[in-house]
Amino acid sequence: MARKKVTVIGAGIVGASIAYRLAQNPEVDVQSIDTSTPGGGTSSASMAWLNASNKRPRDYFDLNFAGVREYDKLKSELAADWLHLTGTLAQAAFTPNLEQRAAELEEWGYRVEKTDAATALGKHLPQARIADPGEFVAHYPDEGWIDTNGATRELIGAAAACGAEYQQGCGVTRIDREGSAYRLTLADGTTFLTDVVVNAAGPKADRVAALVGRHLSLAPTKGMTIKFYAPDIDIDKIVLSDQVEVRPDVNGCVRTHADAVDGVMAQGAATDRTELIALMREKAARFLPILESAPIAGVFMGIRPIPEDQFSCVGAVDGIDNYFEAVTHSGVTMGPLIGRLITEYIVNGTKNELLTSRFDPNRFNDLS
Repeated sequence: MARKKVTVIGAGIVGASIAYRLAQNPEVDVQSIDTSTPGGGTSSASMAWLNASNKRPRDYFDLNFAGVREYDKLKSELAADWLHLTGTLAQAAFTPNLEQRAAELEEWGYRVEKTDAATALGKHLPQARIADPGEFVAHYPDEGWIDTNGATRELIGAAAACGAEYQQGCGVTRIDREGSAYRLTLADGTTFLTDVVVNAAGPKADRVAALVGRHLSLAPTKGMTIKFYAPDIDIDKIVLSDQVEVRPDVNGCVRTHADAVDGVMAQGAATDRTELIALMREKAARFLPILESAPIAGVFMGIRPIPEDQFSCVGAVDGIDNYFEAVTHSGVTMGPLIGRLITEYIVNGTKNELLTSRFDPNRFNDLS
């Protein structure tokens, strides 16, 4: 039997996970293509928060919860020193009606530990400014974060060890049908045939879809994170406050994100990068005063690949044979899971029950 060639466009955490799972199948030849380095796009700019606690409705929660649990399987296969399942602390000021949400999550089988700000922050982030010591705090012990650069590099490397080919720095400019196959043309003029195309191109997924005559509706949003060098901060979890989200990062750093900064960028007005950095520092320092003078180790800007209705777009597209989409926000949480589900879909023709109609790419078929 001839081996099936599958080309995965995009090598962020989602695309790298798909390439890895496909490459493990002896009946598949895998080609992975990205315009940047592995994880060099949106994945590298995110907070890389593994979670389902912040997800609704129920089927979207279920998909994300399965995504968090998929990392247990992955860490049994890879070195995964980039994986940090150390938990999340959410303050009531971050999540509206947090106590009710915590109770709902427990009903859904999600582990929640209930505590207060003085206890939680005193133990896990003692340098934090505590406005209300008695404030309700939910601890989600099964959540965590990843070093996306390390994760995507290891996934692509593991795929290559299974025989996958990887090409970076060159995007796809044409996709044409040639018999039952597709001919892909790259920006450097190279062309090749493939049996299956997987669109995991993140914020550029709508452009890739257009190359096969498909309209994919995205509503991308800009995001910014900043890495501060602050080796004296004692933090071992993600902490979600009303001012800023903060987590550990590599090499003595912490990474921060603030909705207020993203909100300024969403207004569409030209904003000086220096002003955005200053706003982030202001928000971060209100919660962690030590960050007022901490050196900046990196500023990361990304575009979240969010389908127009805010929900994941995963699966086959009717009328376009052997073309699959894997486009989603929260790709860090769901990347390895989507890698497995797409592989099952391509290799066995089976659609997992987690992929409800809410996540079916065909919901966009009537849009133009």
